[in-house]
Amino acid sequence: MIPQRPHPIPHTTPTTPPTYATRPRDTVIARRRELRAQEARIDELIARVEDGEGLEPIPQLLVRFYDAVQARLEEEGLNSRGLRAERQVVTALAALGLVPDSIGTFLAELDSAEWEAGVRIYAQIARLEQLGGEEARTAALDLAEETWEYTLRHRSTALAAFSDFPTGSPGRTTWRLTQMITDTYTGPAQHLYLDRFLELLLADPDFAVVIRRLAGDEPAL
Repeated sequence: MIPQRPHPIPHTTPTTPPTYATRPRDTVIARRRELRAQEARIDELIARVEDGEGLEPIPQLLVRFYDAVQARLEEEGLNSRGLRAERQVVTALAALGLVPDSIGTFLAELDSAEWEAGVRIYAQIARLEQLGGEEARTAALDLAEETWEYTLRHRSTALAAFSDFPTGSPGRTTWRLTQMITDTYTGPAQHLYLDRFLELLLADPDFAVVIRRLAGDEPAL
């Protein structure tokens, strides 16, 4: 047998470890600093709102809508904690320039009957806190379906409003603030309502796209 000539070992030149190894870490650190600064700014804005300091005004139609909801809650003796939190958060978002004009467009489309329907939905969300047992579960699921049907009646302007919220880091900020609103709802039926309504939104391909652009792949309320 003819002995096989061994293959020569290719010559390699020592290389310097890649300098890019540290870059992702530097990027992460810078990103964390940016997010901490942004969170501090948000906390400051919310504190200023809670102290009654005027910030950049939210759309006038939205002010009128919130006033109508507040009057209904007082009239029916319902807790307005969630509404107060929403007004505070929306005012903070307005100060950050994160409230799109399409919110006003959505409200401007409502006739008197649909305006009343929107006010009634807010009142029913507050009323869920007072219910218990199977009655609460049924009311929460029915209200989620009613809210979804309401959304579908104004599908184009609702989609435009969702789409016009910023994406990326500002979008995550917006969604985090939205979660601060939902955290003020303490009733189990209220959270069942919120979870079911989000499920209905995400089951619609068009709404799912804009919500995931805003909140990430696993949005939660």
